[in-house]
Amino acid sequence: MKKAAISILFAAALMLLSGCGAMVSDPLRAAESTLIPNAGTEVHSAVARQDAGDTYQAVLYFRFMQEELLAQESRRIEIAMDNSIEKALADALMQGPSATSPELRRLFSGQVEVLSAVSQGSTVFITLSESVLSEPMADRFLQMQSLAATLCENCGYEDVQVLVDRRSGPTTSLRLSNSFFNPDKDGAAAPLVRDEKYLLGPYRTAETILNAWLKKDFERLYTFLAVENMPAVASRPPLNTAITEMDAGFSLISFALGNGTVFPNGSKAVLSVDLTLLSGTSDKRSISRYPLTLVRENGVWKLHYEELIALIQRQ
Repeated sequence: MKKAAISILFAAALMLLSGCGAMVSDPLRAAESTLIPNAGTEVHSAVARQDAGDTYQAVLYFRFMQEELLAQESRRIEIAMDNSIEKALADALMQGPSATSPELRRLFSGQVEVLSAVSQGSTVFITLSESVLSEPMADRFLQMQSLAATLCENCGYEDVQVLVDRRSGPTTSLRLSNSFFNPDKDGAAAPLVRDEKYLLGPYRTAETILNAWLKKDFERLYTFLAVENMPAVASRPPLNTAITEMDAGFSLISFALGNGTVFPNGSKAVLSVDLTLLSGTSDKRSISRYPLTLVRENGVWKLHYEELIALIQRQ
């Protein structure tokens, strides 16, 4: 009888523990089916490091002005002893750029929280709070690109899978849905990958500058002109003056942009470009392999105003 009573009590205890476990919300457990089978999983922030934390020189990606493009900010990130690089980087994106990057814009609203960072193989899983589903539709794609570029570049991941901790109702998957980007689509969104056509590296910046000149979109072109007055280089004039001067010479009617190189200290980049120019008097000029020089200003690649004007007002 004593053995039977002990068995009954043990079974009751197991049932009680199982019931309590079912009541606890565990985003990672609910998302287990989204992870990669037979690959090791690491929950980065689950165990505190036995030190006082660390700092990391990070490259973060934010929107440049009103462009649908991302530019870099280099910043030292403080990593608390109970945090990870992955989560600290994602948290920094939520907080936005620092005051030293006035041309960069935060993409996420202050309502979105990063709940966890889990890596498995070449993929990092980032769980965001449900408030991300209320973010403006126009910002969502670039938001996710900023996450992908930042985490892939700093941590070497091939892709980023975003999970959403939906607490307002039942769900079969925590994966970000395709409807997040397009209400007419369903199903789970594919993992995010770093896409260079949204990143203002030297090539993409030069291409954007030349396209703005080609279309005579001088206000857009003006934002990519260096502000700082470098030695022996004139700084850009006020917008109205610059537009008058940019519209007073040759127009760009075609270009072919080649490869380039970046100076060892990262301050300049030179790209080879073929240009076809046309003046108001039908004077046509072809320039082969012109060395277009970009300078890095506050982390953003720019063109010096005097170099642009020298091309536009070419003799």
